[in-house]
Parts: sequence; C-alpha cells; structure tokens
Amino acid sequence: MSTLFQPILTLLIGVAMSIYGLIHSITRFPGPEAFLNLMANMPAVMSVLFFVLGVLAFVAGIVLIVLGVRNARRRWRRFGQIARHVEAQPQHDEDGWGPAAYR
Repeated sequence: MSTLFQPILTLLIGVAMSIYGLIHSITRFPGPEAFLNLMANMPAVMSVLFFVLGVLAFVAGIVLIVLGVRNARRRWRRFGQIARHVEAQPQHDEDGWGPAAYR
C-alpha cells in the first residue's frame, strides 16, 4: 500500500515546496542596492565560491572512493559465496534424485 501512497506524497510535498519557494522569493525580493553591493563584491564572492567548489569536489571524491571500495568488497564477498556454493554442491546419483535418503 505504501508503494501507492509514497509517489503521491512525494508529489504533494514537491508541489508544496515549489509554492512556498515561489511565494518566499516574491515576498523577500531584495532591493536594487543589494544587487549593486553584490556586483561590487563579485571578485571576492567568486573567489570564495571557487574555494567552496574545490572543497565540495574533494569531499565528493572521498565519498566516491569510500563507496567504491565498499561496493567492491561487497561484490567480492558475494562472488566468493557464489563460488563456494558452486563447489560445495553435492554430486547426484546417476538417476538424478540426489541423496539416497530422500528417495
């Protein structure tokens, strides 16, 4: 039942957030002096944003490395389980019924 309600709930939350964001942007719109100050300070702002971009790239790289190693270990462990399972399967009699206890 949750598979039916989850997409609908997600849609409703998305619509509510969009409406809230639009109303907030319209009612809290800064005056022209704020944009003039931003343009005057643009070199400093761009320098900080570029630094933040570098930090985010570093963090994203570390996260990708950690997730990649975890995924590789999990897959290697699963491959080992599959290989052991294939090797450990009992040999059946020629009639194909398996162990004699189950005849």
